Amino acid sequence: NEVTEFFEGRLRGLLTSQGFPKDVVDAVIAARSSEPSDVEARAIALAGLKSSADFEPISVAFKRVSNILKGKSFEEGDMGLLTTEVELALIQSVADAAEQGANHAESRKFDEAFSVLATLRPTVDTFFEQVMVMDEDINVRNARLTLLKKLSDIFRPLADFTRLN
Repeated sequence: NEVTEFFEGRLRGLLTSQGFPKDVVDAVIAARSSEPSDVEARAIALAGLKSSADFEPISVAFKRVSNILKGKSFEEGDMGLLTTEVELALIQSVADAAEQGANHAESRKFDEAFSVLATLRPTVDTFFEQVMVMDEDINVRNARLTLLKKLSDIFRPLADFTRLN
């Protein structure tokens, strides 16, 4: 832990000295990449996203997902219980984004990976407008929380959006 903290501190200093905003640096370092060059590339891409019109809505959506999941322990739910059109649309969008995002991240095309996240916004917004995540039926609730966890898992390797202002 001490060695990791040391390297993260050095990386934080290097990125900040290059002019990256502190919140962007904190967000990409929190993703815990073992490759410093990947952290820098993600910082460049995230700084670009942050200056775009897509940033605020996708950041708000991710923070909302994080807040719902925060401190919740739940069993992985049966996604087969999610049958509404809105739920099915989000399941498909999350699956597509996970695949595309992973492919872009593997290719170090982080700007494209962040762009994939931005495409999720309308589907996530509709989901939150029409679905009560914390359903009384624990099985449905766990399925919905599982879906949100899968959504969160797409963002996490790229940046921790909760650290962004």
